[in-house]
Amino acid sequence: MLETDRLIIFPLTAVELDDLLNRKSDFEDSTGYRYDGEPLDGILHHIFSRRVNVLKDPTKNLYFHTMWVYALKSAKTIIGSISCKNAPTDSEDIEIGYGINRMYEKQGYTTEAVNMLSEWILQQDGVESVIAEIDKENAGSRRVAEKCSMVKYRTIGNDEWYRRIL
Repeated sequence: MLETDRLIIFPLTAVELDDLLNRKSDFEDSTGYRYDGEPLDGILHHIFSRRVNVLKDPTKNLYFHTMWVYALKSAKTIIGSISCKNAPTDSEDIEIGYGINRMYEKQGYTTEAVNMLSEWILQQDGVESVIAEIDKENAGSRRVAEKCSMVKYRTIGNDEWYRRIL
């Protein structure tokens, strides 16, 4: 578990992920946190579901193969998520993706969470950088990356790639 002044950032186990997707009240009862993050439908549901299956493999590192959530300390409310898309055993560049419920945007929460998790990732063995692929149209995600000391290093089609080096 990681903490900032306003947030708690923690990884979800396979059981917690499955409960969040299929039995939200069980998830909230067992964790003590209310879920008010992004709606769990469409692509996000697919991403979370894939993570549950990956975590069933005991050889996978929980921290690099699960969803991390970030919650407001004061309200014990989860407002967003971050995922690592690979592990140091796959690459020295760890790709992350992040999101937040729209009603919590523009308050610095995602920047705070991404910055804290990026610092933790960069301290892990075998990691050289944290990277993020961001759609050119997603100004909010670009601002988060830049505020977290990430620098744009390439553009492919409609995607810009940002990197924070150790």
